Amino acid sequence: MNTFLIIAIAAVIIIYILLKLSHLRTQFAFFFILIGVLFILFVVFLFVSGSNFSFSSIDNVFSSFKGYFLWIKGLVTNVFQFTGKVIGPAVNNSTG
Repeated sequence: MNTFLIIAIAAVIIIYILLKLSHLRTQFAFFFILIGVLFILFVVFLFVSGSNFSFSSIDNVFSSFKGYFLWIKGLVTNVFQFTGKVIGPAVNNSTG
């Protein structure tokens, strides 16, 4: 938890400094980047703390992150499928 907290605070501070030095359009981009970074850190924290992973060897670390990235791949696939099902009828109706 301490490592997660340090990384999250560092990300917030860096993004905050960059927001203060940027224009309005860039501020929105950094805001979404910040939200994305915090979401990824939060999900990694939940994934690791919710399971009993052993990080004692490099093989265990790779297998742990393999499971995490497979979960992320499934999440992205589901988002793309959902978006396609929502946008598909709208595109078909607008062309006809």
